Amino acid sequence: MPETVRVRKWERWVEVALTFSAGNAASMDAAATATGVIDQDVAGAEHMDICASWTYGGAPAAAPVVTVARSTDGGTTFETPVGYSFTDTAAAGVSRRIIWRIWGSDVCQVVLTNNTGQAITDVSIKWRAVR
Repeated sequence: MPETVRVRKWERWVEVALTFSAGNAASMDAAATATGVIDQDVAGAEHMDICASWTYGGAPAAAPVVTVARSTDGGTTFETPVGYSFTDTAAAGVSRRIIWRIWGSDVCQVVLTNNTGQAITDVSIKWRAVR
């Protein structure tokens, strides 16, 4: 029976190194993407929890979309279409921290796309191992 690793402290989640197409974590431009790769094999994980967080601007037109694509070749190529796609409800000026469970892959590519029509701030993606 699988055992869930309960990492209760946010500080113990692993930060994903993100590459931004425009802007940065402090202020990510409208229509920009933030892309990162997670190598969960390093932690001996069977699955992972992923958490995306951001703060909406004053009048978002839509919510960001987070996609996760798995790799079967160690991160050289990623599945198409992507295996997971998540979104949120847009809410003016609200800070969000949303957690999803991703099942089974050694390497994943995560992409956050800012569909809000304006900059979002405090952008972060973290993950934790589930064994």
